[in-house]
Amino acid sequence: MNYILTRFQRWHLPALGGSIGGVERMAPESADLAEQSPNNWTLVHEGVPIASGGTIQMWPGRHQAWAHLGAVTAAHMLQITREAYRCVRGAVGRVEMTVRMDFPAGHRWAKMLGFKVETGCLEAYDPVDGTDHVGYVLVN
Repeated sequence: MNYILTRFQRWHLPALGGSIGGVERMAPESADLAEQSPNNWTLVHEGVPIASGGTIQMWPGRHQAWAHLGAVTAAHMLQITREAYRCVRGAVGRVEMTVRMDFPAGHRWAKMLGFKVETGCLEAYDPVDGTDHVGYVLVN
């Protein structure tokens, strides 16, 4: 398949056509940080963005991982996972991420990427609807 990995730009998010896992938007400040940070990417298939993600450095040795996967990613998950794995492994130190508690596929994906559960329940964590999340960590 024809994939291109390109640096993340905020216009990629609405081009994903909705996202899986309940995350529908990114705060403008977070999008600014993601655009300016070097370890953020968008995977494009046949000219259309299908997934965006990366890490944002909070301070040296601590990073926050994020991802927005488009609604039609199932056929592309092998390539998306390869790129996400490289990305999170490229951040030196602690990499944190959260997954909605009610999103089993997200939990499986976090574990495939090498993350382990650190916090079993982050109550009212979701910025969109306040649902609970699980906190994951990976130390490189």
